Amino acid sequence: MTPRAEIKRYGFIWAAANTLFHTKKRMWLGICGNSGRIAKVTAIRDLLTPLVVQDTLVSGGKCEEGKRCLDFQCSLNLTTWDSWAASIGKKTIGEKPEYWGKILFPKQDGTAHDFSNLWNGKDRGEKGGLIIGTTRSSRNSG
Repeated sequence: MTPRAEIKRYGFIWAAANTLFHTKKRMWLGICGNSGRIAKVTAIRDLLTPLVVQDTLVSGGKCEEGKRCLDFQCSLNLTTWDSWAASIGKKTIGEKPEYWGKILFPKQDGTAHDFSNLWNGKDRGEKGGLIIGTTRSSRNSG
């Protein structure tokens, strides 16, 4: 009998892009508790995804979000253009945009932001599902 691989749970923290960066882009960014980097993106009007996707399980060197992850620096990332299309419910989504496979919202030196500090030193599986930011449109603010 082979021993079962340990299952590790990592929480997601969701933040409005305009809360983390000076941007007018209206989207939620899902920060993975495993890498501390942006791994998910969804439209600001989509509150269901941040409420449902609160964690990911890693076991045997595989991540359950591995084929839907946008953190291309993560060693567990298996996302392809086709697996991404399937994850958002489309059979085809056209040509790959120029930013595909690149770091989302990179720092000035081109490297990824590390948001590990959002967990305040706690186990990254404990604080999943926290939502930071606002859905208020900048058009409505005077």
